[in-house]
Amino acid sequence: MHKTTQWFVRAGFATLLICAFAGAAIAASIGSSTDYKKTTEHRTFTSTIHPWWTHAVVELVTNGSFETGDFTGWNVLDAGGSGQWLVTSAATAPLSGFSVPPAADGSFQAMVDQVGPGTHILYQDIVIPPAISVTLNLMLWAENYNLAYFNPASLDFNVIPNQQARIDIMSTGAPLDDVGAGVLLNVFKTVPGDPTSIPYGPVTADLTAFAGQTVRLRIAEVDNQFFFNLGVDAVSISAETPTDTKRAAWGDVKTRYR
Repeated sequence: MHKTTQWFVRAGFATLLICAFAGAAIAASIGSSTDYKKTTEHRTFTSTIHPWWTHAVVELVTNGSFETGDFTGWNVLDAGGSGQWLVTSAATAPLSGFSVPPAADGSFQAMVDQVGPGTHILYQDIVIPPAISVTLNLMLWAENYNLAYFNPASLDFNVIPNQQARIDIMSTGAPLDDVGAGVLLNVFKTVPGDPTSIPYGPVTADLTAFAGQTVRLRIAEVDNQFFFNLGVDAVSISAETPTDTKRAAWGDVKTRYR
């Protein structure tokens, strides 16, 4: 055999030997690996996926937009010789005849109107469940034709001068006209120097501290100086509560690998 031909034959044989040894090594390696070993055993994994907790927003105020056309769900105290809380859809005040802004939500709103001195309180007791967050929202307007506020520590129209409005979170055991210890949180009040014409605007407060309690929402107006119209609408106390509503009802999940 020619030397060159003999060299190629020997080289080819050596190459075949090298490939054979390499293939055997790889096969041995794969055979000894336990990472992805396929067996005839069926392994079953069972796990229970509990429903995910979500947050539900619950409205706590009854008839907050007064769309029943009356004070369903509310309580009213009108003390004095004149005036009262009214539910109206009119463009003028029923007693004084002054112009009234349109309702902030729907057709109706609650307002105080009068032709003489008085104390006027609108309130609702609110049961607040255990909650992550609780928020009061409402819309309010005011027109004080006296052009000045007077806010003594009293809601008695016999205390002179007294021309004020306020919104409070109250203890349900406190007197309706309390402005002392029975007030758990003052949300809004007029003070001397405030604008006497207040267009419809939002009033909001964080009531989360009262979660799990029953409180009283009180909206009060006192006048003994001159006409004072006050209006509210879209009164809402919303509570964000944890609930077991399922985002994904997976139930039991069984996965099998073969």
